Amino acid sequence: MIDILMITHNRLEYLKKALPSVLNQTYKDFRLIIFDNGSDEETTSWLYKNHPDVFYNGKNDSLASVTTEVFLNSNVEFVGKVDSDIVLPPDWVERLIAAHQKYHFGFLGGFHFRPEDLNGIEPNIEDYNGVKLWRKHHIGGNYIIRRVDFKGYKGEGVMGLSEYQAETGLINGYLWDPILWIEHMEDPRSKYFIGTEEYNQYKLKTRGVSLEKYASGIVNRAYMMENTNSG
Repeated sequence: MIDILMITHNRLEYLKKALPSVLNQTYKDFRLIIFDNGSDEETTSWLYKNHPDVFYNGKNDSLASVTTEVFLNSNVEFVGKVDSDIVLPPDWVERLIAAHQKYHFGFLGGFHFRPEDLNGIEPNIEDYNGVKLWRKHHIGGNYIIRRVDFKGYKGEGVMGLSEYQAETGLINGYLWDPILWIEHMEDPRSKYFIGTEEYNQYKLKTRGVSLEKYASGIVNRAYMMENTNSG
């Protein structure tokens, strides 16, 4: 059994695409926990109508604190998180769980960039009992980890978990060969990308940068190229 957390805050059009991609997984033995983190009335009304089993939070808490609270109160073997601007392939859970069963990994996730982002980059792909992995400290947007390995994050940052992920002592990375591709809707090259002011304000609040600057960072692969071959 797996608990998969999705934290939502407005951006309803992304949410309408992200949720079905989780619910339509080939691997069915999981529980989806939807945590509405102080969304507007339009988003909460849609959630109440279409997914009534939702935790509603009257305020907007940090993603790190919400994730820590949910995971530490879980009683299953694996926990995972999918951002509400991510569209998963249908075998996402199946492949990540199969990898976890072959080796004691830390955070495993799918690759939320695009094929052209690999031009000029030679990832150092390592093999762990037949599982091919590109080791990275931080796995953003989507991951699964054993609950026992999640100790909780006590920081105050809005995002917050990247520092913790680098300190687990376990091997984190993107599942590779074949690459587990993830559609990141905030990437301006995504067919689902929305560049309205509402979505810009969300990015300013959560990342402290405009959507334009954040999107440019994705295109320029600044995040991906940092510590390219480290783990």
